[in-house]
Amino acid sequence: GVLGSGLSTPVQSAYPTRPAPLIAAEPPRARSATMTWSDGSTMQLRHAPRRKKGGVKVPVPCTPAMIPTHWTKITPAGEKEKPPPKEEIPDFGQWKKDRRKEVRVV
Repeated sequence: GVLGSGLSTPVQSAYPTRPAPLIAAEPPRARSATMTWSDGSTMQLRHAPRRKKGGVKVPVPCTPAMIPTHWTKITPAGEKEKPPPKEEIPDFGQWKKDRRKEVRVV
């Protein structure tokens, strides 16, 4: 190494190494055939295969769609939106249009 820089590689003999003691690993535990929740229903996890033994397909777990009750101003698909109610005092542009129509009628 470079003398005087303060950096050096440790020498192997400075740190004696001992072989690590062998630790006996626990044997893998066998799972029960069917995993169930505490209430007795079977577990359906999204990452689990959606088939039971024998190739029987299991329906996909899902939540049915619903409209919240506090949504009151909803336009169903395929229908036009209701126009907003007319203001009692129109802005100048609207007043001008209405005034022109009145003049033509009279």
